[in-house]
Amino acid sequence: MTNRPYQDDLISVIMPTFRRPEGLARALNSLTVQSAPKHRIEIIIADNSPEATARKFVKDFAKTAQHKVIYVHAEIPGVSNARNAAVAASSGRYIAWLDDDQEATPNWIAEMMATAQDFDAALVFCPTHAHLETQTKSDAQYIAFFSRLANHMRGPIDTFYGCGNSLMDCSKFALPDPVFDPLANETGGEDDLLFTQIQKQDVITAWTPQTYTDEYIPAGRTNPEYVRKRSLAWGQGPSEIARDERDVLALVKWMSVGTVQMLAYSLPMLVTKLFNHSSHIYWVGKFWQGAGKVFWFNNLKPKLYGASSPLSAANKA
Repeated sequence: MTNRPYQDDLISVIMPTFRRPEGLARALNSLTVQSAPKHRIEIIIADNSPEATARKFVKDFAKTAQHKVIYVHAEIPGVSNARNAAVAASSGRYIAWLDDDQEATPNWIAEMMATAQDFDAALVFCPTHAHLETQTKSDAQYIAFFSRLANHMRGPIDTFYGCGNSLMDCSKFALPDPVFDPLANETGGEDDLLFTQIQKQDVITAWTPQTYTDEYIPAGRTNPEYVRKRSLAWGQGPSEIARDERDVLALVKWMSVGTVQMLAYSLPMLVTKLFNHSSHIYWVGKFWQGAGKVFWFNNLKPKLYGASSPLSAANKA
């Protein structure tokens, strides 16, 4: 574990990006209006494409931005590589995470900061509203799948969510070294591993429904195969954490839960596929989240990020 040096009055907003110019522009524009009382903001862009596709746009954006903008070229593709490079370049006590397919509402930073301070929280999360860039017959299912719409009141919660659209107060915990596990570069789950380590340090995690981000889902993700891969990866998280902690009882528990879920969801998944029903997407997600708890081994992990991502390869082409 390491103690990260920081400035108390500074918020570092970190955005990893990988060959997504339109999303990057939208996300950056949403940060221009952000503010928080008595705090400065710096924006750090970690460009994870080897050819540095975002460099020129970010440099041009920085010339007129109201906040300090830092460009980092994390040239070796991988979600952990990008996040680690950005953290190393940051100086804020607070780190806010925004993905390059997200758009922050105007009060995003202010409300996340207020929630952290009101509840003495180390981690803060808020809703994410998914928007599909192409229409399908299963729109409602895909929107529910990609959205984060937890029914929490404003205040402390017992769980955590994904890194994108979150806030960390680095004064309340020690960060591991490296912060994000490079073994998760292509598969994801690096945020689950980090937040698990943070929560072990007796910190408070909080939720606020009083702000949110919009997330724009490209056509390459609105299909059953992507839902299967992403659900499998989500499901693998609890079992992998139990494995890393050498908690045999927890591993047996999660594998048992996954087995029950597979048995329960297999029939509706098959029936809805047979009848081509729109709810098939929902059951695919449920079944494969259960499968992930059982089949958590490294060689079975789907590769969703970096150079291995089919979507990224399509964007490059």
